Amino acid sequence: MIKRFFTIAIVLTAYSCNGISQDEYEKLKSENQSLKSELNEFKFGSANLLSNAKRMITGKSFENAKSELNSLLEKHPDSKEAIEAKELLKDVEFNINKENELKEKAIAQAERSKNEAIKSLRQKTDDIRNITWYSDKSTPQYTNSNSFHLYFGTKKDTKPWLQLAINYTADDWLFIKRYIIKTDNDTYTINPSYSEINTDNGGGEIWEWYDVPVDQEKYKMIEDIIKSKNAKIRHEGKQYYKDRAITQKEKQALQNILTAYKALGGEQPNG
Repeated sequence: MIKRFFTIAIVLTAYSCNGISQDEYEKLKSENQSLKSELNEFKFGSANLLSNAKRMITGKSFENAKSELNSLLEKHPDSKEAIEAKELLKDVEFNINKENELKEKAIAQAERSKNEAIKSLRQKTDDIRNITWYSDKSTPQYTNSNSFHLYFGTKKDTKPWLQLAINYTADDWLFIKRYIIKTDNDTYTINPSYSEINTDNGGGEIWEWYDVPVDQEKYKMIEDIIKSKNAKIRHEGKQYYKDRAITQKEKQALQNILTAYKALGGEQPNG
């Protein structure tokens, strides 16, 4: 039937280019209308609509199944399929309500998790750039303390983004060239570009700090640091270096930030 329908459609198109006579055209046009009706009956027949609905129910596409069943009841209210459709519709609506309840619970749980995760964090809002920054309360607010920590920013209609900060302070310069991090299972090297190392000094102290977005490699390194019993960082300078342990307090702060970052919709970087 479908093949015949498309064949007639092609012939009718040909008529528009003077390919057939008027009588042939009228005959085919009538047959085409008849086939259209048959096609619609096949497509929207009660048996077909019921079959489609059952397939959708099996695939847990309940909203589409509801639409198909309502269509059946509207077009074929007195059919034998309508009796089964009414029973199926009750089950479908039950499942739709159940899905909606689960969605609402998931949304509420996500909101509770978010509030719980950021409750212990320090927040600072940049009104000019419309960014809210989150950092763990145990991490320093300024660069004049030794620290290895994360923080993240949020902005309307964008995903949160992570930043890694490594602060070094002493009474003499290292002129840091690279950082080497040793965990229980691996060693990581960070080679900053010249412009990524910031410096300052005052009151007999110097500060050298590094603050960059977290990429995929750094993200995996941070997860490894958190899990490691012993983690150390080497600040390697032009001639000298300085080693120190990444403390348990710092590891907990890293974990706190990752937890809050994910709760607010943050994702593991891809690059």
